[in-house]
Amino acid sequence: MEKRHLERSEEVTGSTRDETPSSSGQTSSKTCGFDDVIMKVANAISEDVDLRRLGLELGVQTPDINRALQTNWAGGKHGEMPDHVQRLRTKLRARYIEEFSEVKVSPMDPESRTWLQHIFVSLILMLGCIGDQEQPIEYENLFSFIQTKTKKGFITRVAFLGEAGVGKSTLFAKIALDWAMGKCLQDITVLFHESFRDIEDSPFFGNIVMNHFPDDTEIIGEWIDKYIKENQRKVLILLDGMDEAKMDIKNPNRKLAIVSIVRRESFIDTSVLISTRPFGADQIKSIQKIHEKYCYIQVKGFTKENRNKYIKQYFNNDRASASSLIHFMNTNSVVSEYMAPFPIFCCMLCYMWKVGSKRETTENLQAVSQLMKEMDFALREQYSSRYTDNEEGYQCHMEKAAEAIVKVGCVAFEGLLKNQFIFTKDEMKACDGFAAIACHVGILSGEKRLASRKIRQRDRKQFIQEFSFPHKLLQEHSASLYIASLYNHSRSEFNRILTHKLIKDYRAFKYVLYFTAAHGGEVGKSVLEALCKKVDDMEFIIRAAFECHDSEAIDPFRNLLKTKAHLVLFRHIPFTTLAFTLETMGKEVVRRSSSIRESLGVSRSLEANASSSHEAAVGLFTLQDLRHLDIMLRCLDDEFYTGMSAAASQSKIEELTHEYANLGSVASSHYARGLCLMPNLRSLKLRNAELSDEFYSTMACEASNSKIEELNQFNADLGSAASSHYARGLCSMPNLRSLMLTKMMLSDKFYLTMASESSKSKIEKLTLGYMDLGSAPTGLCFMPTLRSLGLTSVKLSDEFYSTMASEIEKLTHGYADLGSVASSHYARGLCFMPNLRSLKLYDTRQTSSVDELSVGNKHVTSLWSLGLHTSCPRIKTLKLDCSRRENVSSVIVEMACSPFHHLTHLHIEGDLPYPSFPAVEVTTLDDPLSFCKAVNTSCPLLTKLSITRIGLGNEKTAEIILLMKAHPNLTSIE
Repeated sequence: MEKRHLERSEEVTGSTRDETPSSSGQTSSKTCGFDDVIMKVANAISEDVDLRRLGLELGVQTPDINRALQTNWAGGKHGEMPDHVQRLRTKLRARYIEEFSEVKVSPMDPESRTWLQHIFVSLILMLGCIGDQEQPIEYENLFSFIQTKTKKGFITRVAFLGEAGVGKSTLFAKIALDWAMGKCLQDITVLFHESFRDIEDSPFFGNIVMNHFPDDTEIIGEWIDKYIKENQRKVLILLDGMDEAKMDIKNPNRKLAIVSIVRRESFIDTSVLISTRPFGADQIKSIQKIHEKYCYIQVKGFTKENRNKYIKQYFNNDRASASSLIHFMNTNSVVSEYMAPFPIFCCMLCYMWKVGSKRETTENLQAVSQLMKEMDFALREQYSSRYTDNEEGYQCHMEKAAEAIVKVGCVAFEGLLKNQFIFTKDEMKACDGFAAIACHVGILSGEKRLASRKIRQRDRKQFIQEFSFPHKLLQEHSASLYIASLYNHSRSEFNRILTHKLIKDYRAFKYVLYFTAAHGGEVGKSVLEALCKKVDDMEFIIRAAFECHDSEAIDPFRNLLKTKAHLVLFRHIPFTTLAFTLETMGKEVVRRSSSIRESLGVSRSLEANASSSHEAAVGLFTLQDLRHLDIMLRCLDDEFYTGMSAAASQSKIEELTHEYANLGSVASSHYARGLCLMPNLRSLKLRNAELSDEFYSTMACEASNSKIEELNQFNADLGSAASSHYARGLCSMPNLRSLMLTKMMLSDKFYLTMASESSKSKIEKLTLGYMDLGSAPTGLCFMPTLRSLGLTSVKLSDEFYSTMASEIEKLTHGYADLGSVASSHYARGLCFMPNLRSLKLYDTRQTSSVDELSVGNKHVTSLWSLGLHTSCPRIKTLKLDCSRRENVSSVIVEMACSPFHHLTHLHIEGDLPYPSFPAVEVTTLDDPLSFCKAVNTSCPLLTKLSITRIGLGNEKTAEIILLMKAHPNLTSIE
């Protein structure tokens, strides 16, 4: 064993020995310069056992070798290490190289192994929880991240979250192997890698570690714990697969070392990295005091570039196969979205692509369940092919293999319920001897290994027989086969498991549900019926229906779609998954509608068949109960928009939101026509939509047919022609009342055309945000029906403010910086707006017969100096907006309120605090007495006082209520 291990180490690291013969002969421990020589050799040789053998061959005594090794390990920095720690370090490094140098590239073939260093490709790692602001972090930067001290100290607990097969375990193996080979973390004296599935109950972490070395009775686990406690920043612990743990971390348990470590009650300053499926971290997140001690990193698999790199490395000597598989993945949207980012699926596809007879089958794969079915068939066929003397033998063994997989599926499912992934011989007895067949098939792995110290002491057994599935996905697939078999043999048990186990925790059992639904027929239909009735998660149901892939079995989902009033097409779900369901519905509509057939150019018999995208779009836009549709998909083909345009006249949709669109000229033209022809469409929102000029020119031509009342567009870049067409179209829409444009790059042609076409406009409310309008938009205020104007972070010229007189009744203006000329024009313009009734100014430096005024608290002094208060003598409602950390000043309150003799309602509002600093980022009111005195003095007619988002507390609140009781007219405080 030792010789084989040395050969492997050399193959991984490459030959590093100096081939130049030495003339020095043997060297004694007293030879001058020995340390220099041994240090050079130590730097060249990664494995300590090699170095020790070399020293002995040179005649060096063991104590001197240990001293040299100690210096090499510590890099001259760590100081003296106990002898047992030195020995343990050697054992750990040897173990990691032995266990992690090679990895299986297919869970279905135990012989398909390759060097980890040759095949490893970096994964997408995102720092931050789902829903939080995430930022990418590279593999190489992980180590500086955990070793850098922040204001709050070192980050000592990091949870790596990722779905099954995304590469979490391989990532941890890579870290351990790189440390063992001297490629990273050389400031770490000892690195521990443990799998939750193998961890046994023990009060000492060291006992868990030493279970890997049962023959070494000299190193005591308690010593290891002591060393960690005394050298916490020199140790790193990797704990893999917390979702596979059979332990409760919600409550402290000093008898279980792992619980204390996960809860950060032990080894507080030691860096501990934990990997888990997302649901496995629920125990951590459910307890705030534990949750706040963790940093989270999302493991999201391969980028497209890294996936391609992985495939090229897999097919190192077969470029043609690599190129063809990459092309297949790029052109199959479902494979690209659902399978390619996951290393487990990627390596399965590579393995099947490599086998010529399976490549054609692989090319037709669309769903994960189809891939697993193919894996299942390949394993059974591989087993049965040994019995090909006659057809009967082959068929018999195929059936026997299928029966064995179903039988072990029962144990697989029970294991999933308990997060159990390793099974004893006794637990497998329930399979009636089929476990042995499952092992021959390859769906199950049987291993005889040394029993833990606890079992050896208690049961006097040196070895135990254990069984496990090569990957959790195979366990889940086997469980689904068992559950599906119950439909015919024990319907009540099938329904009980489906309703009370799987549906109850559907996200944890998502692959079991997908694979069970994939049986189609009545089984698949039952799964989808249960999901549609019990689960309010449209994204999940869409996935399950697609995995089912049975046009009849998905009827429950079709029926659910027909009742939906609001539907969201999520960005990360390929439209193909939903199109499979919508196609059949669309076909029926096409058959019934002559106008749609004419638009699509198809006959009633569909001899000139419409494309699947045509039919899916028709099915979607003619859903009779659908009123609100959100499309967040980037890749929809031209045929989809052609179908949408053809079906538009029959649509009942009233609100449409479309994000991340990228349309060519043909699709843009059809889309604009369809939007204008939708008879019930009242609200349209376009965000980050890349639309060609044809969209705007077609909109201008079809605008008179539009029923749109509210249009909101965010982030688009229009050239001169498109800007002109867009303005003409907007002014020609007979029902358009509200227009919001944000972060739009429009040419001067837009504003000039708006001015020339303004007499046609019916727009009553215009909101512009984060735009540079220059001098062109001076005519905006002369739109005849414009009543409300909102401007936020908009750059305007002085000329705009000099031409502000209009019919506007409500003006909102924020985040503007006006010079003296513009300010003068602005104040004068506001005073000459005869219909202005409501004015809100925030973070702007510059009103008239308005009734309501909202202004930033910190801008009162500057605005009043411009004479704003004198132009608004009849203000009845005044709102003062305060920022975070600002204190409500009684002086400002009195200054703001005193000029308004008709004031009846005063509203003081603070800003929302940042979620991460709720106690710090608040608006305050430090002196209730002065505040109440100012209000009583300056607001004699006040009937209502509102104080919102201000950090008062119960005591100050009670004081204000008591002091304001003296006000003669005040009737309401809120």
